[in-house]
Parts: sequence; C-alpha cells; structure tokens
Amino acid sequence: MTIPKPSEMKQTILDYLVKAKRPVKLSDLAEEVARHFKVTEEEQAERNPSGGKKFSNLVGSVVTALGKNGELRSTGHGFWEVSTTPPPPPPPLHLPTPTNSFREPLKSSPRM
Repeated sequence: MTIPKPSEMKQTILDYLVKAKRPVKLSDLAEEVARHFKVTEEEQAERNPSGGKKFSNLVGSVVTALGKNGELRSTGHGFWEVSTTPPPPPPPLHLPTPTNSFREPLKSSPRM
C-alpha cells in the first residue's frame, strides 16, 4: 500500500490515543499508523534527501499539527496524549473605523 495522506492519518492517531488512555511515544504512533494502513517495511524505511525517514517525519508532522490545533498535547520527550482542554477561541476581530483624511468618521453622502 502507499503511504497515507496526512488527512487520512489524523483520525487514526486520535482514535489510538483515545483508546490508549495514556501518553504514547511518537514512534509507537508511527508503528500504529503503519499497521493500520498496511504500510510496508520498505515504505517505512524510505529516506528523505536529508537522511530522515519520510514516513516517521510525516507522522511527526501530523502529530505536531494536531498539537498546534489543541487536539493533542505533548507530555514531554516525544510522548503525546489527547488534550483534555479545548483550544482557546480565536481573539475577536476588531476592525478600525473608516475615516476620511481629517480623521473624522465618514458621513454618508446623498446619492445623486
């Protein structure tokens, strides 16, 4: 089988961590994703030009993105778990009041 896309890995990672009920090491997450999607040993061993393993790096990128979204949290030293606190809401959007060149609020002009 081919290496799955990051969007396909996301739910598998979340499901595994929910079932584990404990922090899980990143390498164990990579093994679980490989098992779930039937990624071959050869595909897992494939290297980037920089020397890193493509598959492991991809799983790490997905986990990091889930962490930035607030869905996962790192417990340190490569261990991850499902976040128990929801991510904070985005800050409110404050737009400046439109002004004219004299810094006065714009007034509606009658249509001609």
